[in-house]
Amino acid sequence: MVSFIICFSMYSIIPTPQVAWTDKALKNCFYFYPLIGLLIGAIWYAMYYLLSGFNANFTAIVLLLIPIIISGGIHFDGLIDTCDATFSYGDPAKKLTILKDPHVGAFGIISAATYLLMLFGVYSQIISNNQLIGVVPFIFALSRSLGALPLLYLKRAKPDGLGATFANAADTFVVLALLLWTAILFAIICVLNLYVGLLLILVCTIFLAIFIPYATKQFGGMTGDLAGFITSSLELLLPLSIAIGGTFL
Repeated sequence: MVSFIICFSMYSIIPTPQVAWTDKALKNCFYFYPLIGLLIGAIWYAMYYLLSGFNANFTAIVLLLIPIIISGGIHFDGLIDTCDATFSYGDPAKKLTILKDPHVGAFGIISAATYLLMLFGVYSQIISNNQLIGVVPFIFALSRSLGALPLLYLKRAKPDGLGATFANAADTFVVLALLLWTAILFAIICVLNLYVGLLLILVCTIFLAIFIPYATKQFGGMTGDLAGFITSSLELLLPLSIAIGGTFL
C-alpha cells in the first residue's frame, strides 16, 4: 500500500496520504505504475462520452489535456527537456546539463506546441470518424510500461535525480512485472482489433529500437526525462497509428 501511495503521489496529482519513502516501498513502486495509465484511460473514455454531443475539435482539446493534467505534466516536461537537449547539438555532458536546467528553451517550446497541435489533429480525426475509440484508453498504461522499462534495465546516465532514485531501488521482478503488464495490454488491444494491435506492436518496436540506441549514444544512458519522452511520444505515435491505420484496417 505504501508503494502504491508513493507511485500515485509521484506520477499523478491524485491526493494521497503522506508516507515514508523507504527503500522497500520504492522497490515495489513501479508495480503500480501502469495503474495510473488505466485511471487516465478510464477518465479519458468517460469524458469522450460526456462530450459526445459537442464539436469534435472541442472534445479533442479536452481529451488531450486529460493525461497532462492528471500526470501533473511530469512526462510532458520530460518531452520538452529532451527536445531542448537534443536540438542543442552539444556533447552528452551538455545535454545532461540542459535536462537538469529548470528553464525552458526555444526548442522545448516549439516541440511542445508541435506535439499538442499534432495530438489535437489526431484526436479530432479519431473522434470524427469514431475510429477504434475503445483502444485509445489502454495506450496510457502501455506508454507507462514501455517508458519505465528502459529506465530500469538500461544504464542510467546519471546517478541522481528522481528517475534514478526509483530505478535504482527496483529489481528484476519489477522489470518482469512491467513486461507482463505490456503483454497483457497488447493482448487486450489485439482482442479489440487484431490488426490494430499488431500495428501498435510494430510501431512500439520500431520507435524503441531507434530511440534507445540514440539515447544511449547522445546522453550516455537513460534518465527520468528520457523515460518521460518515451511515454509522451507513444501517447502521440500510437493514436496517430490508429488514426492512419484505422482508415485501412
